[in-house]
Parts: sequence; structure tokens; C-alpha cells
Amino acid sequence: FPVTIRAATGSYGSFYDTGSQTAVLATQIYSMSISTTDISNGVYISGSGDPYNTFVKFSNTGTYNVQFSAQLSNSGNNPTDVFIWLRKNDVSSVNDLADSSGVCTVPAKKGSTNGQLIASWNYLINVVAGDFIQLLWHTADANVITLETIAAGTNPTHPRTPSLILTAQRVDTFLSNTGSFSGSFTGGFTGSL
Repeated sequence: FPVTIRAATGSYGSFYDTGSQTAVLATQIYSMSISTTDISNGVYISGSGDPYNTFVKFSNTGTYNVQFSAQLSNSGNNPTDVFIWLRKNDVSSVNDLADSSGVCTVPAKKGSTNGQLIASWNYLINVVAGDFIQLLWHTADANVITLETIAAGTNPTHPRTPSLILTAQRVDTFLSNTGSFSGSFTGGFTGSL
């Protein structure tokens, strides 16, 4: 017989980008590019009006832990601040998520070696099916800060460093009370139907 229960969805996505993106204009807002899906179920990447694939879209309503790491490179002679924040469902600042901005200072280059910094933190956000988010950034200095992919090393051998890694994992356990489960079930059930 059909049973309606609250069931886990297992919504998640892991994405990255292996291009590089430079902040050409000092006060321009940029959306971080995400070009490659590693694993995904119910969360996916999609293009935008921007020249980059920048939208992370959600198929299932819930609370998600969104984490990122951005490899920042500074080719300038001075330390430079970079601001990073989250936007949901719009291409204008009206939908910037309040209190989601962080700032990090990328060290200046030393000799011919660019200054490097990985910016990384996480957000807990509520979404409904069809929502999308973007990870945005800007800097006050033109043509010195790049989201940079660093090639794999050979001495010693180590993997490539993507310019951006972003993961999203649903952390609430169950669908809403109107969610349903269909199919076969093996195992025990405790509770009432």
C-alpha cells in the first residue's frame, strides 16, 4: 500500500573551475566562474547572462551548507583586499544575502612571484526548489587580482589547484510533511502510518 513518510533527499553538488578570472575593473562586481561538475544530485551549475557559468541551482527545497575555496593571486606590489559574498535569485544587488560578505587581504607579489591566498568559508542557506545562488567578488585595484588555476607540480608531484571549488550539501534531514516516498522499502519501520 502507498505510504507517505518524511524521506531524506540526498541533495548535493561538488563543482570547480580550472580557468582564471582577473578583476579588470577596480569597482566591478564579478561572479565567480564554475565550469565543471565533479558529483551532483539535485544541485547543478548553469550559465547566466555573465560570460561565465556562475549559477548554482537547487532542485530540492531545504537547508544547504554551501562551502567554497577560491585561489586568489596578486600580481601587484601592494597587498589588496578582496570582498566575497553570496547572491540569491537575481542579477542585481537587491538579492545580495545580508551579512554574507567577507574580506581577505591577498599579499603583494615578492620579486616575480605573485602573492597567493585561498579564501574559504561556508554558509548555511535556505532555498526552495528552483532557487539559484552566485558567489560574487570585487577588489579596489584593477588588473592585479586573479582567481587563478595553478598547474600541477612535478617536483614534488602534486595536483592542479582549481581557481574555485564550491560544494553544496543539504543538511536538513527530511522533506517537508508533504513530501512522499514511493518504491520499495527494505528494513524495519518504527512509528505510525
